[in-house]
Amino acid sequence: CSSRLASRRSPLAAMALSRLLEAVPPGLRFSDAEGAPTTRSLLIKNISLGELPLTIEPPGPPFRIVRGGEHVGGKLQLKPGETLPFRITWDRSSRPPGQSAICGFFVLRVDMCPPLTLDFVVAPDSMTKEEVQ
Repeated sequence: CSSRLASRRSPLAAMALSRLLEAVPPGLRFSDAEGAPTTRSLLIKNISLGELPLTIEPPGPPFRIVRGGEHVGGKLQLKPGETLPFRITWDRSSRPPGQSAICGFFVLRVDMCPPLTLDFVVAPDSMTKEEVQ
């Protein structure tokens, strides 16, 4: 996961967009334990003083947007204080055999700023953040 994450995330992007957008939480971690929840919520909020031209690129399989999918793909105008709610799920049946962790990225693009990526990870509960990275 770390090589894909490092190649897509930059401190400059995080700093530039941290004054425009807020993601709650800033990334999602799913447990691969049998019976563990397979869905998580994500909020994207415009914390700037003006409208933001925003484009959202969803993560690929095994992740899927089950709520808020109408906001991804095209460009939208996010008004000041406006919040977009998302519900993300992952499909256990599409997990590649033998893979201990799965990574995906939710990419936020605002005109004139580097993209910001939010990482989505499926990993065993016993795996630490350091091991995932």
